[in-house]
Amino acid sequence: MTLQSDMAGGSAPSPRLPSGRLRPSSTGYGEGRGEEPPPQAQTRGNAPSPGLSPHAGRGEGRASHAIALVCCGIVLASALFAPGASAGSAEEDFRSGLSAFNRGDFTAAMALWRPLADSNDPRSQAGVGFLYHRGLGVKTDDTQAAYWLRKAAEQGQAEGQLMLGSLYFFGLGVPQSYATAYAWCELAQDNGQAEAQICRDAALSSITAEEDMHEALRLVREFRERFGRR
Repeated sequence: MTLQSDMAGGSAPSPRLPSGRLRPSSTGYGEGRGEEPPPQAQTRGNAPSPGLSPHAGRGEGRASHAIALVCCGIVLASALFAPGASAGSAEEDFRSGLSAFNRGDFTAAMALWRPLADSNDPRSQAGVGFLYHRGLGVKTDDTQAAYWLRKAAEQGQAEGQLMLGSLYFFGLGVPQSYATAYAWCELAQDNGQAEAQICRDAALSSITAEEDMHEALRLVREFRERFGRR
């Protein structure tokens, strides 16, 4: 599923990521790499997060809409083009979870995806991370979201990389870092997620210190070597 950005090209201003949580209705993110998920945080409900970015420029609505659409589809493209599923297979369970997600039964989607995520399926890890980020079928918990999205991102899952980069942009569940946001979104773009350019460019335009730019480029090199195209 590919969405074309209306922010690219010409002399238009650099896209800015808006503050706040992405909306599931438009449909569609820890440090620490321990084996057990971190403890769940207190629920914050579905209220938008406080604005964490000092940058609120023109075009933020279009950036929000495009990223929300991408994040809503999490792994739809890979599901559509996956090989045929046999009864009771992990693929069938993943597709059943996707169907539950699409009809709004997020509790069922979590029940189907979580065992697959525990078994290291990157699409399901991205789905579980998104459900935690939005508080769909579970309490809103960006620490859990970042945990699962990192697992997906480190396996080269482009949507997981994009959403993890967005968490770093806003500082949700992870330390706020434009440099790290830039690196993850750059990697997502490398791995075929076209809409990652919006996140990438927003992070790039937010980096003002030369040392932070050097760090961003260092992270890109490191992430490409460790988590790049598989």
